[in-house]
Amino acid sequence: MGTPVARRYVIASVPRSGSSLLAHLLWETGVAGAPNEYLNPLQRRDFDERFGPMPVEVYLRRLERFRTTDNGVFGIKIHRHHARRWIESLGHDLNILLPDAERVTSARRDRIAQAVSMEIAHQTRRWAHHLQPPRRQATYNHGAIRRRLNAIDRQIAGWAAWFKERGISPLTICYENLVADPDGTLGKVLAHIDPPGLGDRPTTGRDVGRPRPQRQADRMNAAWIARFRAETVPGFQRGVVGRCRI
Repeated sequence: MGTPVARRYVIASVPRSGSSLLAHLLWETGVAGAPNEYLNPLQRRDFDERFGPMPVEVYLRRLERFRTTDNGVFGIKIHRHHARRWIESLGHDLNILLPDAERVTSARRDRIAQAVSMEIAHQTRRWAHHLQPPRRQATYNHGAIRRRLNAIDRQIAGWAAWFKERGISPLTICYENLVADPDGTLGKVLAHIDPPGLGDRPTTGRDVGRPRPQRQADRMNAAWIARFRAETVPGFQRGVVGRCRI
């Protein structure tokens, strides 16, 4: 039998907002569960191949058996569209499936940079730096980047509405702050989650069997961002600069 769950938390994420880095840093502490994108169809497929298909409520309970740290903490990272597909469309309530969970959400001030990163990842099929080399060269497409921006806006609005309907005030972390000061941001998230046995200082850098996510942005990203900004009106650009709490 696994360790009983004493504390749960959800990273309510949006793609390309630093949520994978945050999840990895939390995992490295050894006291904050092993948060991962468990509702991603690829991860569900791998689990189903090993244990057989199962309802989402059984799947989450099974995950808790395997992914709860010794101090009783379970974490999960969920994109908004995965929550709709695997939980809400099946008639479930996330608050019931994961009761009393703390909520953390990730945001990015520069949503144009976020949309460019998302479009390049979709075109190359390379979502992390340690994965296989890009399958094909990415090609700039203004309309595609605009569609990614719209998708990002829908996910942000979707989580905001979900929180408001339930009277939840999540801790919002900012991608730019996380990249500039990962340890400081991690400390604030740990204070919010308050895992048992944390102690005075978290232990970071623990080997979790996979490399720490690294920034993938390069000169292509910078060129696309500059070109997109040059092709859009200033009023639109002001509308895609978000705010972050920490």
